[in-house]
Amino acid sequence: QSRAAYKKYEVNALGQQQRVVEYGQARYGQNLQTTLDPYLSLVLYRALAGRKGAAVVMDAENGEVLALVSSPSFDPNVFTSIYSARQPGNAAEDGSVAQNQQARQQLNSYFTDANQVFFDRVVSGTYPPGSIFKLVTATAALENQAIDQNTTVNDEGVLRVGDWAYANWYYTQYGRTEGSIDLVRAITRSNDIFFYKTAEWVGPQQLAHWARLFSFGQKPALPLEQVAAGLVPDPQWKARVLGEDWYLGNTYHFGIGQGDLLVTPLQVAQMTQALANQGELCQASLIKQERLNCQSLAIDEGHLELILRGMI
Repeated sequence: QSRAAYKKYEVNALGQQQRVVEYGQARYGQNLQTTLDPYLSLVLYRALAGRKGAAVVMDAENGEVLALVSSPSFDPNVFTSIYSARQPGNAAEDGSVAQNQQARQQLNSYFTDANQVFFDRVVSGTYPPGSIFKLVTATAALENQAIDQNTTVNDEGVLRVGDWAYANWYYTQYGRTEGSIDLVRAITRSNDIFFYKTAEWVGPQQLAHWARLFSFGQKPALPLEQVAAGLVPDPQWKARVLGEDWYLGNTYHFGIGQGDLLVTPLQVAQMTQALANQGELCQASLIKQERLNCQSLAIDEGHLELILRGMI
């Protein structure tokens, strides 16, 4: 383990140093090589342009995180500036008093920034994933034989269940419908009606099961603070936590990544990595390592081919 160097002084009644009574040399720890690409990270940071958001890039073959950017962010050099100025002799010698004061003002502005610049949206922010979750719904339905490549749903714009109506985005925004649509086309068009029905056929239990297989609802094993697990809801959770029954509408919302489902941007990248890696999920890693932590989700190759075709 690493250890900082230190000195212990004998002081007089006025607090003046008299002599060194103990000295400990610094001990360096092991060198670590991260997986992060600083140039790729800079590209993402510039693309976000200070807007609230998160961006992640992973190597699909091994789970290495190549870039992990939360925006808006902060300049960590302010901490170094403040620390350096506090060291004996530094402030008076190089005229850094003004720089130290400026760094402190900058740091104080970070703490009061309404955009929460210290909040890591990549691993701590939990959000409804939206339509990207339809890939999980598709996988669950195919693996449970609830649908196949020939299954079609007729999109009439709105799906009505009793007094409730569930619309497709294409109808809501443009007043148009897709008509008869199959899985590949439904993924391509992100069709809500198809995935409402698909979620109904596969059921909430299997949706939750496959969401967890893709690592939703679990904390990634990363050496970072405040890593969130998110939430994968199911009928048992709703009854226990909310004291309510689970309705068909809950299943519809679940199937298109809405409702009570909460995930982090990193978890979405993890799911996408597994699909792009022929169904082999590799745990996200920030440290270069020889031994990869990967496992097969045992998804049928034909099912993967349909999903990937729709994505492309």
